[in-house]
Amino acid sequence: MSTEEHTNWELIAKHLSGECNPEEEETLKSWIDSTPDNKATFEETKKIWEQSNSTQQNFNPDVDKAWAKVRVKLILHIYKYHTRSQKTTSFIISSV
Repeated sequence: MSTEEHTNWELIAKHLSGECNPEEEETLKSWIDSTPDNKATFEETKKIWEQSNSTQQNFNPDVDKAWAKVRVKLILHIYKYHTRSQKTTSFIISSV
């Protein structure tokens, strides 16, 4: 069986987030030390975890700018719908 089938992702996540109790830490350490593949899996996961945390800390969205874009799209959508409705109404009236 592959390392993937024996990987306890939940336990790794608990360790990386600092939520493991001592028994869980020992279980994880035993798993990591049991094979080179396990160690490589853990190290790669840890690396990705650390990179994702640094990216998240540097993420500062401009909420006002984002809402401004949404407003513009809504206004355009309403305008298109309104003008389309007017054209349809005009067509229906002229057809009568």
